[in-house]
Amino acid sequence: MTRSGHSSDIDPSSEDAASTGDSPSDQTTEANQEIRTFGGGRYRVLAPLGAGGMGKVWRALDTRMNREVAIKEIYFRNGHGDDEELAEADRRMLTKAEAAAKSEHPSVVQVYDIFDEDERPCLVMQLVEGRTLKEVLLDGPLEPVRAARIGLRALEALEAAHGVGVLHRDVTPSNIMVGPEDKVVVMDFGIARIEGAMS
Repeated sequence: MTRSGHSSDIDPSSEDAASTGDSPSDQTTEANQEIRTFGGGRYRVLAPLGAGGMGKVWRALDTRMNREVAIKEIYFRNGHGDDEELAEADRRMLTKAEAAAKSEHPSVVQVYDIFDEDERPCLVMQLVEGRTLKEVLLDGPLEPVRAARIGLRALEALEAAHGVGVLHRDVTPSNIMVGPEDKVVVMDFGIARIEGAMS
């Protein structure tokens, strides 16, 4: 499942430092740097994944479940959002989580947790390895068979969502992840419409 500079909050791991041949003093300095965490320390930041108009995405370790996850941190133009912005961000987060929970399809991104961190809504999601379809297309036109395969897998995910009353409403190449062997995961149900819910 992707944004502005908190790079100083991220601590390179000591294992990485050792593999690059850094001196012991460099490793000690890195080890003493504060490691950024979310969710009361449960999620330990490993690396930034990207940033965009609405927030940042971090690669993190869920220390309770011992698995890597993606954390989307929403930020606002003026630092912390006003009540209206926070309410809208929370609504979108809940929509994403509900849409993913209702869909229960391997090609729909899984949502694990939602919480606020320093008054910024955060969404913990399945970490999807790969590139967006938009990035894949920058390499040039897809072979017809591959294009059909990726399109069919995305369609199956959307049909599964539609089958439980979830309409994505923002399907773009940027919201479709393509992984190894063309595994497809449809992302970002933030403006989805859920049947029976208030829009």
